Amino acid sequence: MVKDCKKLGVFCEPTEDLKMTVEKWPVVQAFGYDEFGQGFLTLRRELVNLEQDMHQVVYPAWDLTAMQWAQQLFPKFQILGSIQDLERGLHGSCAD
Repeated sequence: MVKDCKKLGVFCEPTEDLKMTVEKWPVVQAFGYDEFGQGFLTLRRELVNLEQDMHQVVYPAWDLTAMQWAQQLFPKFQILGSIQDLERGLHGSCAD
């Protein structure tokens, strides 16, 4: 999924050690099992903390209308994710 990515955007508190925090995430540990022997995810890719950008750029631009719009779209994204999960189960994983 991130095979061709050189940079990964993540959300993390500015006071936390970005690389150590990300390496503790279960999805990153699972990546390590899949890519065994190729090094840590955080050593092979640059991590970019997007937390401050969200607070400075995105959140101030969201008004009540934008929040209502996002709430209406969220269930559709959940359905899309479920459909993708079903398709992966029927056709094998993305790595196949």
